[in-house]
Amino acid sequence: MTPVQWVGSEPEFGQRVFVVAPHPDDEVLGCAGIMCWLDAAGTDVEIIAVTDGDASHARSTCITGSELVVRRDAERRAALEELGVAHLRIERLGFPDSRVAGRERDLVRSLTSRIDRESTVIVPWRHDGHPDHEAVARAGLAAARTTGARCLEVPIWTRVRGRRYSATHVLDLGSTAARKRSAAAHFQSQNEALGPDPLDGPVVHPNELEMLTSSTEVIIGPR
Repeated sequence: MTPVQWVGSEPEFGQRVFVVAPHPDDEVLGCAGIMCWLDAAGTDVEIIAVTDGDASHARSTCITGSELVVRRDAERRAALEELGVAHLRIERLGFPDSRVAGRERDLVRSLTSRIDRESTVIVPWRHDGHPDHEAVARAGLAAARTTGARCLEVPIWTRVRGRRYSATHVLDLGSTAARKRSAAAHFQSQNEALGPDPLDGPVVHPNELEMLTSSTEVIIGPR
């Protein structure tokens, strides 16, 4: 089996890493391999789940927001089990899905209370093309500036939409790439149609999922 390894220099992570995920699945799509590498290195890793993802099918007639919360949390836990990191702590903040920007100051305060100069915060890229992702990035960067923590950014939707970015670190997933694809497949509420109505269609289409689970992960930063 080919191990997970950095191509070139390794980023500095410090003693504790917080992976800040706007929605259930972003921690896996953005940095499944990074989390596996950190966990194998003995680094303390915690996932901060900003929203519960209840608005992904806001106009659906076959599933409610509260049902989505339960389902998406179960999908995330199954995905982490697939990756072998089910023991990682998950802190759910319960911010409103699709409206994180309206609570950005609250998120900055929440992150600032959890991190310090020995911490690293991993957030989506600030230009990732999704309002929640970009709000989380801004909050993470602000909290890092306040506390002296490192902030690393990972492109997620950027990799699908073809936006240009300059990676500072690249992680070759090796054999873990297959585990990441298997883990991502657990997010069936996002990858498969929930019903026949177009409003119940998948959020992440097969070609997009393929790009999101490529053989590498990248970091932009630190900032």
